[in-house]
Amino acid sequence: MKKITFLLTLVASTLAFGQNLVTNGDFQTGSAAPWYGNAANVVDLGVFNYVNQAEVTGVVNPWDVNLSQEVLLEDGKTYRFTFDAFTDAVTGSRTIIAGLGQTGAPYAALTYTPTLTSTLQTFSYDITINYGDAVTDRVIFDMGAATGFVFIDNVSVVEVLPLVLGFEPAESGSVGAEFGGMAPPVVEDGTGTNTTKVLKIVGNPATDVWQGVNLTLTTPVDLSTSQTMTMDVFSADPITFLVKVTGGSGAATVVAAEASHPGGSVWQTVSFTFNTSLDGQAALADGTYTGFVIHTYWAAGETSFFPNVTKPARTFYVDNIRGLHGTPPVDPAPTEPAPTPPARPVGDVVSIYSDAYSPIAFDNFDAGWCGGAATTEVQISGNNTLKKNTGVVCHGIEFQSNKLDLSAFTHIHFDFYITDTDLTGDVFNVKLVDFGGGSAEASALEININGGSNPQLVANQWVSVDVPITALGGVVANNLTRSDVAQVGITTAMVNNVWYDNIYLHKNTVLSNDSFNVTKVKLYPNPTSNILNIEAATNVQNIVIYNVLGQEVMNKQTNGTSVSLDVSSLNSGIYVVKTTIDGNESSTKFIKE
Repeated sequence: MKKITFLLTLVASTLAFGQNLVTNGDFQTGSAAPWYGNAANVVDLGVFNYVNQAEVTGVVNPWDVNLSQEVLLEDGKTYRFTFDAFTDAVTGSRTIIAGLGQTGAPYAALTYTPTLTSTLQTFSYDITINYGDAVTDRVIFDMGAATGFVFIDNVSVVEVLPLVLGFEPAESGSVGAEFGGMAPPVVEDGTGTNTTKVLKIVGNPATDVWQGVNLTLTTPVDLSTSQTMTMDVFSADPITFLVKVTGGSGAATVVAAEASHPGGSVWQTVSFTFNTSLDGQAALADGTYTGFVIHTYWAAGETSFFPNVTKPARTFYVDNIRGLHGTPPVDPAPTEPAPTPPARPVGDVVSIYSDAYSPIAFDNFDAGWCGGAATTEVQISGNNTLKKNTGVVCHGIEFQSNKLDLSAFTHIHFDFYITDTDLTGDVFNVKLVDFGGGSAEASALEININGGSNPQLVANQWVSVDVPITALGGVVANNLTRSDVAQVGITTAMVNNVWYDNIYLHKNTVLSNDSFNVTKVKLYPNPTSNILNIEAATNVQNIVIYNVLGQEVMNKQTNGTSVSLDVSSLNSGIYVVKTTIDGNESSTKFIKE
């Protein structure tokens, strides 16, 4: 095989999914078959460098001088049509018509008109078939509209996988949080393979070797029959990195694959196959996946990040992540909210997350200990609830600047809801972490909820856990300094779908029913951009609004059962409204648009 053919064949194998549908596209058999048409004429340019040569001596209809080959194409699919072409020095410059179309009536065709010069050029077009499957298909080269020589070589037609994530405003998917100390990736203007918006990834040599970014696939990718995906990559230097699909519907919920780019400051479509156990993940993708992860670093041929993965300074760009489309999963979210907590005296509750009570102040509500944002806040029947994000196995909540003294508190409470039917290996654990007067974790207590514990994991219903703090087990040391608690950690290993709410500590006391009825309030509209209306059964004496960090942003003395607040000056986000009625406090969340 001639050198140029080998190189272009190698590139073609990485440029798209599947095999070349053209037979004898490099003409190296020395004959034209199965090409047909009056322009089918294979010649040797020297040292067995065979090409198809056609000479047009007079201008006729374009199709009067033709080279074609039948290929099998499917309506609705996209194919990358690539070929080399040039003319002779005497002709200098001329055009041809090239594309894909039907072999018979009505002769529908999807074509382009490239300009040839005496210098060999590679032409490549992505063509989506839109004329149906009633007539067989062919590759088309029409050359009769201009005189002079036409040389054609290295013709290929390969199927291009559907787009599952791009970075144009109209394309599906989104960029989530980075993790492992990587610089935040940004979508910026650039020159992609067929777009103007690309994702820029900058490695950080000073932080974790497993650093990367989470991406969400609005259109899930189906890897049940083929485990191959592709991605357009641009890099000045040769690079190897790791990618993962997450949120799988089959047995393998997370699978990893290795990807490489040769460098040289060029865009190249890189293919990768999820069929090897890397980074401790499953060996073979077997279902539909809704998440995609790019780890900035990897070492070719390794199976884990240690010991041979290094962290050089690195910048590269990605675009057009492609794979077979899967059916979007049915949202299994609970239709009923978590149980409403009882009204408790203000001083007897420390609320980490709940609509029922005022939250504490946080340094970081989502520390990203396990790689990226752990949760998304959703509303279930008007109640704010945390939903676990795909591919993340733990949620860290930090409040070092406002450590808790839980010495007088007796119980820990949380509610959770899972939809997994196979609970093998599933856990939902909550732990309290103290710093022991220092600046790092000294000891921790944890309650472990799994398939065999009490309370147990149960699918498709809310599970309420309310246990004495003394029932928690030591996971770092045997004792917890309850006067110096600085973190709450939530582990959701092996759980695909989980929602949770009402995380708080309490002294096992409740208000009377009369007090509880008095504190009930109604907020509307919610969300709101300007006016927030607050109504109660009896007079509201005071209203305080807090942001998600627990900072007071509004405080108003009132005297009435109906109050209207102007919240137009507040930044968009989630806020907590604490109302005081007859000395009793009640907290409710609202969203400022």
